[in-house]
Amino acid sequence: MAKTRVYAYGCKFPTKGREILRSHLRLSVDYYNALLKLEKERRARFRTIREQHFPDLGAMESELSEKCARKKELYEKIKASGGKRKAPPELVQEHTELSARVKELSGPCKARRAECNAQMDEPKKFIKEALVGRFTLDRKRARVKLIDEMLKDPKWPQFWKDSAMLDRELLAQKEKLRHDSGIFHGTYTAIESAVAQAFNDSPNPEPKRCDYSGRIGVQIQPGYELPNDDRDFEIRSSNIEIDPVASDQWETRSGRRHAFSRVRIRVASVGKRHEPVWVELPVVFHRRPPGTLKWAYIVVKRVGVRTLYQLQLTLISDKFDRELPKSGQCSINFGWRGMPDGTLRVAALKDSTGYEEELALDPDLRSSLSYPEELRSIGDGHFNCAVAEFRAWMKSYPKLVSDELREDTRYMHQWRSHKKLAKIAYRLKGETFQEQELEDLWVVWRTERKAAQKESERDLFASRVEIERWAAKQGVADPQRQIALYLEWWRRKNHHLYGWECDQRYKSLNQRREVYRLWVRSVCDRYREIRIEKFNMSKTAVRPPKGTERTRQEKLASHHRFLASPSVLRLCLLSAAATDQVHQLPAYDGTRRCQFCGVVSEIDAKSSVDTVCPVCHNEPIAGKGDDQDFRNAGNQLIREDWADDENRPKTKRAKKGRVS
Repeated sequence: MAKTRVYAYGCKFPTKGREILRSHLRLSVDYYNALLKLEKERRARFRTIREQHFPDLGAMESELSEKCARKKELYEKIKASGGKRKAPPELVQEHTELSARVKELSGPCKARRAECNAQMDEPKKFIKEALVGRFTLDRKRARVKLIDEMLKDPKWPQFWKDSAMLDRELLAQKEKLRHDSGIFHGTYTAIESAVAQAFNDSPNPEPKRCDYSGRIGVQIQPGYELPNDDRDFEIRSSNIEIDPVASDQWETRSGRRHAFSRVRIRVASVGKRHEPVWVELPVVFHRRPPGTLKWAYIVVKRVGVRTLYQLQLTLISDKFDRELPKSGQCSINFGWRGMPDGTLRVAALKDSTGYEEELALDPDLRSSLSYPEELRSIGDGHFNCAVAEFRAWMKSYPKLVSDELREDTRYMHQWRSHKKLAKIAYRLKGETFQEQELEDLWVVWRTERKAAQKESERDLFASRVEIERWAAKQGVADPQRQIALYLEWWRRKNHHLYGWECDQRYKSLNQRREVYRLWVRSVCDRYREIRIEKFNMSKTAVRPPKGTERTRQEKLASHHRFLASPSVLRLCLLSAAATDQVHQLPAYDGTRRCQFCGVVSEIDAKSSVDTVCPVCHNEPIAGKGDDQDFRNAGNQLIREDWADDENRPKTKRAKKGRVS
């Protein structure tokens, strides 16, 4: 069975067409924002049409949404108070009344919404069945003709007709936007998919700001068959070209690292003959791409102060569907538990033979992942110090402060963005110094600081008093020039710390992903069946109610969840596994259920990793503590593989201190 994979290769700075690439990235952002605005308009007008045909549905949904939001807020307050027994009675009473009202509204609202959807689904189903078996272009023409006939037919609902007319109107606007966008078809197809995904993730996505990052792409139809292993690797297509790489280049490790080539991607066409406009980049093919090429993208990333380029190839091949091992069954429990030895457990594996294995991040990797936060803290300290010193200088020299500068810094005491102070530093630097003079001063300052004996004096940023004394020795005695010098030194130090922070984070995340990828690959090679729990991990990232602060334990758990990112590990597993190798089971009572006697009981998951069943007292293991994570993995192994919740056994949640 053919599967799809995306191969990514590092590229260097473009050697041809850099300005064209930047212009297309800017046009891509403009097109994305225009489509975003158009889709928001379509949804608003559709809601207006729905209110005309179903006036009661909007009122019911509005009231239901309001009641649910208030109910959730009360629930968080009651939970923070220690439960219903300890919460104020008025909160519990209001929560009970709201629950009854929500239940009362849900039934009629659901029925009315189903009636609304039925009027839309019936015509759509008729159109889908009528167009079965037609080719793409023929299907598009037939669809337009069929909808024209249906709009004249009185048997179809007026609600669907109004929405169909709206879709037709906005589709014409979308096609005009696409035609006027100035970008190639592979790029605008990716942007349209990104807009659809944005509305799936959020009901009201925000427009993007152009920072010259993004991607441009081409589609290869019907696909380009890449050469076999015994032939030199080369691509010659109308949309993408890759210079030859020798077939024996990947036989050695050194050869793989030096598999240099050049890639050219088509970004536009000019002239009557539609001559291609290319963007060329040097690329390193560290591994040979197999299969059939369907899409190719140039991805531009901003990592701190650096710009990274990457070539992404979307390939289809039978080789990607891995062969399943002959036997073996295991289950994996994901988590983010800090262990006494300083490691961070991300996954616990248990197989049918009783073998247990854990995946843990070692202290060095944990430190590497946490270090960007330390750099950010250092940068914030320098920023707060620079803001305080600049405000003090403005009070000491009010005559040197222009009205424009005073107006721009009115709310400086509330600033959190380093860019705002950096703009002030740029302005003062340009008003008081020549570029060459400032560079000469910086060379002298940097040389003297690096040659200092004390460690504290080697830092390229210092206090305002120290910088002003040094500036006076260099002949810079004007207070305005001195404060400009101080802010410029801060800006350069902040620029360095920001780049260091982003680079450190980028490398650490890549290192963690590589650890996950290698472990997942070894698991997939050993076991024919892998069981995991199916649940939405994003729901574990819960913020505290307004007006309350997180406890130390909650802050530590949130920090561990950020470092571990078990969703990344699960994604690596699903990507590396063969077809039907991973089975996802409903998540419930995995940790609370004793794997020896099957009793569900409340446990203290925070104080200790080991737990003892209150009924059997872990007799099969001589009363020793049962590791919670491996208990969850063991319970997944002995469960039936329920496909849906209909076959799920009805178990009641155990109350605190009781056994069900």
